[in-house]
Amino acid sequence: MIRILLFAGLFLTMIFSPGCQKNSFEHIIMNSQDGTMSIGEQVWMRKNHSVKVFNNGDSIPEAQSKIEWENAGKNKQPAWCYSNGETSSILYNWYAIRDKRGIVPNGWHLPTFEEIQYLIKIQNTLNSLVSSNYDYPRAYSSRTSDRKQIAEHHTTYFIPLTYAGNRFGNGRFKGIEKIGVFWTSEEPEKGRGYIPVYAQLSDEKELYMVSSNPGNGVSIRLLKNH
Repeated sequence: MIRILLFAGLFLTMIFSPGCQKNSFEHIIMNSQDGTMSIGEQVWMRKNHSVKVFNNGDSIPEAQSKIEWENAGKNKQPAWCYSNGETSSILYNWYAIRDKRGIVPNGWHLPTFEEIQYLIKIQNTLNSLVSSNYDYPRAYSSRTSDRKQIAEHHTTYFIPLTYAGNRFGNGRFKGIEKIGVFWTSEEPEKGRGYIPVYAQLSDEKELYMVSSNPGNGVSIRLLKNH
């Protein structure tokens, strides 16, 4: 209980600090001047990172066709693509992320597993504040009105992300406008060689951790260095 109250106090302090703009998410401070959002002790870019060149000015290869995308993954070469024809969102394979020429600007970084766990903890803590008096047995109700209220309650607090979907190593797209998947800075898992990533479904809004093949196309959202 003490920990929950401390979190609540932290967010109230953030929301009503001078120069901060309260938004509909209540626990997030949007800064329109530099395009960031503050969540707890973290400062995030409000939009996905979308560049077509490495930090040294070299172009990142674009893979437009399924074959081009699949070959980039097989040959462990960097590649980017638009999200299923949606030119406002760009997906990258892991080889673009790890290219020595760099894709992340100075002062920023891809989040670690621990930093995503911090976000998940914030979300769970905030939701627990509003659910302390909620009638959880109603979750088993067959009434449509009950299920709707449960769903609305369940997504009271969420981290605003972009649902650009992802692209599998074979070039197939999936999840546009339904899921957002984002790279972390973690190394490949031992054995399978998959990369830990974080995701959010548009209809659930919860953050969770999954794994992605390095040849998959995934979004980038950057976290500011301390």
